Amino acid sequence: MKNSSSEQRRNFNLLLLAALAVFILCIFPNATGAKDSNMLAVFEIDEFAQYPHLIRMLTAGDSLYQTLRNFLIYLHYFYGYPFYFFSAITMLIPRLLMGNEWSQHTQAILTILRQMIGVLPMLASGLLWTWMLTRFASRWKSLLVFLTLISIPAVFANNFWWHPDSLAFLFVSLTFFCFERDNLQFNRFYWLAAFCTGLAAGTKHLGEFFVLVVPVYLAWGIFSKRISWAKAALLAGGFLAVMALAVVISNPLLLLPIERGEIIRYQLIQWRETTQGSLVAHQGLTLNQQTIQFLFSNSGGIILSLFSLIGLIHASLKSEKRIFYTLILAWLIPFGWVTLGGSSLRPHYLIPLLIPLLAAGLMVGLQLQSGRYRNIFLAIVVFQLMVSAWYDFQVIRSTLNRETDSQSIRFYHYVADEILSDMEPAPGLIFRDWQIYIPEDVDYEVVFDWNNATYTRLEEIQPDILLLEQERIRLFSGQEEGTQLAQGVDGSDWFIFYSDAANNHIQGYHLIYENQFGKVFVKNP
Repeated sequence: MKNSSSEQRRNFNLLLLAALAVFILCIFPNATGAKDSNMLAVFEIDEFAQYPHLIRMLTAGDSLYQTLRNFLIYLHYFYGYPFYFFSAITMLIPRLLMGNEWSQHTQAILTILRQMIGVLPMLASGLLWTWMLTRFASRWKSLLVFLTLISIPAVFANNFWWHPDSLAFLFVSLTFFCFERDNLQFNRFYWLAAFCTGLAAGTKHLGEFFVLVVPVYLAWGIFSKRISWAKAALLAGGFLAVMALAVVISNPLLLLPIERGEIIRYQLIQWRETTQGSLVAHQGLTLNQQTIQFLFSNSGGIILSLFSLIGLIHASLKSEKRIFYTLILAWLIPFGWVTLGGSSLRPHYLIPLLIPLLAAGLMVGLQLQSGRYRNIFLAIVVFQLMVSAWYDFQVIRSTLNRETDSQSIRFYHYVADEILSDMEPAPGLIFRDWQIYIPEDVDYEVVFDWNNATYTRLEEIQPDILLLEQERIRLFSGQEEGTQLAQGVDGSDWFIFYSDAANNHIQGYHLIYENQFGKVFVKNP
């Protein structure tokens, strides 16, 4: 037993070295795309929306009460407080080291956040799943499982932005870890699973997808005569109570009536947009060429995913660990139904689907008794790793070069050098669409609107120049091929304005320049 423990420690140390290598590799691309806060909108609009709220949380107020209030009332209720709390905790020491002008160090701040809130939790999740399925008993099996999971293109690409998905999935992974450790004992690990489920729900509504896992786990306890029906009912109620407690503890603003109402309202909006689409109506998953390419490029290969699904179903019926495999299957059914059938196709939505599925499939394949079939399976895994590595390399390269390759940044430099520099008089106010870059340190005022451009908005602010994106013009004018505007957008103020922009006839403005990326309209004399 001692030798076995020593071998497990050595294998774990090897996996830690592999994780450290990946962590260091991600630093260089994560240092790009954040020269200032406005640049965040060019590459990751979510980061641009989140960043000022984090800055405000860490801004000292006139009193201790105001400082604590800034830290607690984070205002961006699309995501739960744990995401902002851990982001703020991560930045406490760097904030002190950076001095009074700390908020101007956008590049350093975003690099730290992307690494600590994006990369680190995902690597931890990969280690957890590897341990649950291998116990680190075999060096080559453990390394193969870990590298395969963290190199999944959808998983790897998620390392390069500051977003709650890695943190939320870590809580999902911890929930499975607790269920696996509990093994129908219904002791402290069962209650820890309930608490982690609450954290997953309180971070980004992932906890709700355990809706089948808990009943299946309790039913297994009943039919294996570990618990009675009456005790199962008590355990179910207790699980919900602990889960709800975790949600409230991790989101203390739920105790305040006004903030509670706002949180619930934004979470309902988030759920609707996730399942139905936001500005563009989502029609559900259809197996066309675009969908197949999306699934292939983000999973690293459909063959291993299909094998894993078949192997998972078989293992839930025959394996010695069929309880655990059945719980994974019970997780995948509702999550896969909502994600693939109802939501917009976004790579990071696939992470809670792909990692449990491929982790289970890997262990089923590695435990094949026939050497011939095991070799075939290993060939499939090696192919998957090669495909994933190719996609991951493309992500690293494109992220490293995203500033020099950005059409938005090039558009700005042309406008600044060829148009604004020659204007008499100089512009006082410029309106821009979200993802058109303008640096922070310019001599004129720059305005954008989360609700997009409308004639009403322009009448209020009277901008001298309009910088509009071609993609946004095509989308909101109904000209974007293959898309359908969500109900309420077609015929709206947005639609009217961007339809005029598409026809180069914005009331009170005339077009002076356009390229593939954007258009420049100047106010009529």
